[in-house]
Amino acid sequence: MRFWFPRPATRTVQTYINAMNARDVMAMVALMDEDVLLVDSSGREVRGREAARTIFSKLFAEARQFELRIDTFAHSGDQVLMTGKLISDHPAISDSRHFRARADDLHVHEWQSYGAHPVQSLARIMREPVNSRPVA
Repeated sequence: MRFWFPRPATRTVQTYINAMNARDVMAMVALMDEDVLLVDSSGREVRGREAARTIFSKLFAEARQFELRIDTFAHSGDQVLMTGKLISDHPAISDSRHFRARADDLHVHEWQSYGAHPVQSLARIMREPVNSRPVA
């Protein structure tokens, strides 16, 4: 993945993705706006840094595999569009291939995933106790 003279929003999003792939929830939360909006591929929304922290803490505790591989970035102002693949064995994660973020030089304000086959939702992760899914 290469891009010339990345804009601040793209740099912030790349740092966020690096923290996500490292499963570093604290680094992710530090990059989120207090009122961050997460939208999963089924269109369900979760708002707020603390709700996002809860979701990602549970997700990373339960998923044996989780990696976001981005092939291309495109940006316009504070919008960053990405194409790649989210790889995870967690049932609440769809086969997402496209992503959109709204960010500035300090924070991610919105993150949306687009998948061909939406399954469960991020909001459902918040309702389920940690490690509630069956182990394969």
